[in-house]
Amino acid sequence: LSLSLVTHGWVEGIYEFIDKVVGSWPRGAKNAYCCMLSNPQCLDIGDMVDSPRASPFARALFSARWMLVVPNRKCSIYSRVWCAYEAYLAYSASKEIITASARAPRLVGQVAGLSCAIAIAASLATFVFHQYAYDAGWMNSDLRELLLVAFSAVSLLVASLIRPSELTRAILYTGGVSSCLLLGWTAAACAHEWRGIECGGTSGYGDDCAGVPTYATLLYGCFTSLVFCVCILVAEADRLYLIQCRVESEELRNGYTGSLRGAESTVQEDKAKIMEELTSSGFADDVDQAIDVVLNAGALTQTLRTAILRVGMLEQAGCQTLSMAVLTWSSWVVIGVVSVSSHVQLREYWDRRKEYCLVYMRYEDGDCRHHLQDAYCHDGRQHCPLVARKTATPLAAEPDLYIAALSSLAAVVWLAMYCCLPWDKRIFAVRSLARVMGPALLALIVVPLMQVPQVYMLLWSVRILALVVAPAVLALTAAGPART
Repeated sequence: LSLSLVTHGWVEGIYEFIDKVVGSWPRGAKNAYCCMLSNPQCLDIGDMVDSPRASPFARALFSARWMLVVPNRKCSIYSRVWCAYEAYLAYSASKEIITASARAPRLVGQVAGLSCAIAIAASLATFVFHQYAYDAGWMNSDLRELLLVAFSAVSLLVASLIRPSELTRAILYTGGVSSCLLLGWTAAACAHEWRGIECGGTSGYGDDCAGVPTYATLLYGCFTSLVFCVCILVAEADRLYLIQCRVESEELRNGYTGSLRGAESTVQEDKAKIMEELTSSGFADDVDQAIDVVLNAGALTQTLRTAILRVGMLEQAGCQTLSMAVLTWSSWVVIGVVSVSSHVQLREYWDRRKEYCLVYMRYEDGDCRHHLQDAYCHDGRQHCPLVARKTATPLAAEPDLYIAALSSLAAVVWLAMYCCLPWDKRIFAVRSLARVMGPALLALIVVPLMQVPQVYMLLWSVRILALVVAPAVLALTAAGPART
């Protein structure tokens, strides 16, 4: 079960061959069968391949768990009859078929260079906003910050939906500029507005703190902008990886006629024997179908096979991208943390104001509570009943505190599940996360935050996220593509 069979076209260079095999070596595989290293190539092996199904290729394949398909720059390996026959045997025997892929060229260099550029740009943006823009009043507009957030998110979304190309690169780099500006904006805001932590001291009731973000909101803004910068880097790596997958898919199609009958063989007798076996058994058309599935999906496992039978062909099902998943998962984690922090800070602020009221103003406890609520609500704030209810309940008895913590815990559980899943289910888990949790976060958290000043006010949004959406994502991840 720890054996991999390597199928190749005999025309690739040895370095190309090694890079692709090593770059896609299956987890758990300990041995490999490769015909050019296993068969006595300098001798007459006609007797060994006299019966295709009893040949060393077929016998090794039946004993293997994986089949690595090695593309090359010159022609499709499926233009060779033995490779096409091996694809059919692997498909019919339900083996895991993996397209061997080398690491994308210049991947490390380009991502490292982009990382340095983002770090420098974000530092410059922080300095400019901190020294000049803030004092000039230019940063007093929430609309500008929301536009930067929207532009960064839309850049990532568009780049993940279109075909990877130089246009995708331009979109990502534009989004990178927006993310750097956003990070500089939020970092400068943290430097200037951290006084919001202390504004509940002895300096009045509410006017001095009106409009000043809490530390939870400030940290949420900084973390979100930092996540956008990281996601730009991941998206660039995804772009290079998808380009490499596309190149290898084109290599597998180069010269392939779409039919086994158009495949060639160095020894014509071998092709005649293979065609005779398949024609007599009625499986000749099944070979073409097996190859078509491998070419379109890029990989094939029992899980993917079941999913294909249910929903039809899955294009590039073997290719995994992570940028939107990283953005979604990070937002999922932090929203619970920020919600808990908002509840705690609301209580800390209220307790400080209450102590001031009791000690310095000498009100009774009940009168002091009413006085504080009146002071907080003197400008007609619509969330005053919520604040009154929250501050009347002991913090440890506040259920929404635990619900928010449950949301972040569910995100950690999802990550643990992801690490334990086989590679084919990981791809489905990532797509489920991005397509279920992503829109939910946008509708339940991001859009409402444009209308309310603090996260603790989004009670029903956090409840739905933690008690409905999060369990659904975990259930989809556990079920996998074969059972959904």
